[in-house]
Amino acid sequence: MTPMPVDSIWDVLGGILSLNPDAFRAIRQYSSNDVDTLTVLIVFLAGLSQAVAQSIILFANRVRPLRFFISLLLAALLFVVGYLFWSLSIWVTGLLVLRNPIPWQTVSDVLAFGYLPLTFSFFGALPYLGVPILRVLAVWNLLAVVVGFATLAQLTARAAIWHVGLGWLVLLVLQQTVGQPIVNLGRWLTNKVAGVRLVVNRRQLETLINQGNGPELQSVFTPGGSVVAGTDVAQTARTAQLQRQPDTGVPNVSDDSAPPEDAHTDLSTFFPEPVKTRSATWWKPVLLYAGLALMALVTAIALDPLRDFLLGWYNTTSTWVQLALDLTWIGAVAMVVGGLLAPVEALGWWAGWYGDDIQTIEVRHSND
Repeated sequence: MTPMPVDSIWDVLGGILSLNPDAFRAIRQYSSNDVDTLTVLIVFLAGLSQAVAQSIILFANRVRPLRFFISLLLAALLFVVGYLFWSLSIWVTGLLVLRNPIPWQTVSDVLAFGYLPLTFSFFGALPYLGVPILRVLAVWNLLAVVVGFATLAQLTARAAIWHVGLGWLVLLVLQQTVGQPIVNLGRWLTNKVAGVRLVVNRRQLETLINQGNGPELQSVFTPGGSVVAGTDVAQTARTAQLQRQPDTGVPNVSDDSAPPEDAHTDLSTFFPEPVKTRSATWWKPVLLYAGLALMALVTAIALDPLRDFLLGWYNTTSTWVQLALDLTWIGAVAMVVGGLLAPVEALGWWAGWYGDDIQTIEVRHSND
């Protein structure tokens, strides 16, 4: 067994993503401790990525920011627990049902590395494209698991599918029977960390949104449950947020009853008294920019395999062509980051993350 160098493991992970059987065989050259650490890390990141893709549920339930991020971490940990139970069910199924036992180390390793495509699940938060991306990743995950079992357990593709499918079926049966207390414990922890009783059913989520603001935010959610992109979404969420503000008795300049724009306005009377606003704490913009930088970094790293696949001929081009390709790729990454930020901004308003009261200014019109 050899230590796990970074450049070598990246090659192995890239080979697993391309469904190369030799990449699965290469796992065996590393020590079991290194492999176990890597498998837990991959599963945790896959769970965290899926939690980000499904974070619309936390937004819809108006979970506060700190509880929101803790809930994402808890979801990732629960995903790791689910991975362990699924590995156990596959191992037991092969031992007792199919009479073709597979070593535990092989089952846990193959299933964990098969989760590698799911580390890209956070792209499921992209408007419109989210649902198709998640479906492609699910198929990719299944293919990786089948190739892994066929390679390391020396099974045929059909036998590998039988092991995975029956193991998943056994897991579902256990969840609905003897495993129900564990499932309820997970739900209780999730609600406890979120600070609210989470509504997760799609129909109930629609009811929750309708009760909160009527039809204003219905356009934010597509029938598939994903978020609609663009400035209109952010404006819709902001409008709904403004409509939740208490009536202060001060007319709003955007009210339909306001005089036409060409009416003469006495600018000296715009501010009858100083407007008091609550100053933002210093850490909010720091946290915001740090989050933007982290999202851009993660997106660039996640898209790097796609870049290598599409631009494999990059090094054979001239310097100017390389510069043009680099700028184009930076623009593509920026577009993806913007697409991920659009629903976060809109739903953040809905969840009340920008909680400062909206200050309105009274406009007085002179009689001249």
